[in-house]
Amino acid sequence: MGSEGNVALNSMLKSIFVGLLLHIVYRFKDGHPIRPTPAVNFVNQPGGIIGLHIDSVRPEDAGNYTVTVNNKLGDLTGAAKVTVDAREKKPSFQAGLQPSTVVEGFPAKLEVKVVGHPPPALKW
Repeated sequence: MGSEGNVALNSMLKSIFVGLLLHIVYRFKDGHPIRPTPAVNFVNQPGGIIGLHIDSVRPEDAGNYTVTVNNKLGDLTGAAKVTVDAREKKPSFQAGLQPSTVVEGFPAKLEVKVVGHPPPALKW
């Protein structure tokens, strides 16, 4: 099972496995085991629904997730690439225009640093 998708702020990766006697479930992000935390919860529901719930997704949560389940008859692995889109943000100045005095005939340098998402268009 493979898939790719963007993740919302409050997100759950969910897989449905059909089979009896699931013994062990392993969850990995970028090849490293995932451990439950107050913000990351494992979901095991009736009907073979196994999931990973992240309360508030951040850019560092992007990556390749895998889940492996096994029972006495064998193993099964599913994978999904997860990307995290930045939240829309109103443009703001991190560094605004500063007053300057320039000698006639010499170059002038005026700079600003602007952040926002999507990236704002600048007009002089």
